[in-house]
Order: sequence, then structure tokens, then C-alpha cells
Amino acid sequence: MHYISRSKFRTTRKSRVEIIPLIDVMFLLLCFFIYATMNMVVQQGIFVNLASSETSQVTPQDTEDIVLSVDREGTYYMNEAPVSKNELISRLKMVQDRAHYSVVVNADEDATHGQVIGLLDLVRKNGIEEAIFAVEPQS
Repeated sequence: MHYISRSKFRTTRKSRVEIIPLIDVMFLLLCFFIYATMNMVVQQGIFVNLASSETSQVTPQDTEDIVLSVDREGTYYMNEAPVSKNELISRLKMVQDRAHYSVVVNADEDATHGQVIGLLDLVRKNGIEEAIFAVEPQS
């Protein structure tokens, strides 16, 4: 009796790298980094309900912005940090000597007219002549 060994029929297959799971992993990494960079954007203001305007215009971003905000309670903020009136005056004096900056005023629509004018007066008393008011465009 003759026996045939199984090793003669066994074929060896070359190993190969499966690319589809690798593509899935790379796609997930790409999504993660896109999501992470979107959350790294610096928010320079507090949340206020801006007034709407039909004649608003988009201004170019050639300069560095200093964002001043006033909420409905009359609290002043400079780039998201709450500041007192005296502290705001001293910070505006330090900023006054810089060449490339613009002042953006975010005023809550429920803030009183006097609170907004008070903030504008502080800006102008410190030698800053131009201030941009942020508004929501009307749809």
C-alpha cells in the first residue's frame, strides 16, 4: 500500500498586507485631527446676543483684533476675560502704541445705550479713534 503524503498537496501562499483596514485607520486619524484642529480655534469674545443690521459689512482681517464686550449686566470683557473699568483703561493704554490692531465692540442687544457709549468713551479716551461694532447680518 502506498500512501501519499499531505505535504505534496499543501500550497504555500505568499503573505500580503491588507490595505483596506489600513485605509480605515488612516481615515479615522484624519477625522480625529480635523476635529481636534477645529476645536483649537481661539474664541475671542464672550457670548452676547448681537443686534442685527441690514447694512452690515464684512471687514478684512489685516490687523490684530482686540475684542471688547459688554453684556446685559454692564460687565466689560477684553478678549473673553472680565475686566474692571480701571483695568480696561490700563490695558487700552498699553495697546495704544501698537501699530496694527483694531478694536471690535461686541455689545449685547439688551445692554443699555449708556453701557455701550461708556465702553466707546473708554476706547476713545485712550487714543483709539476707530472701533468696529460687531452685528449679526439680517437674513
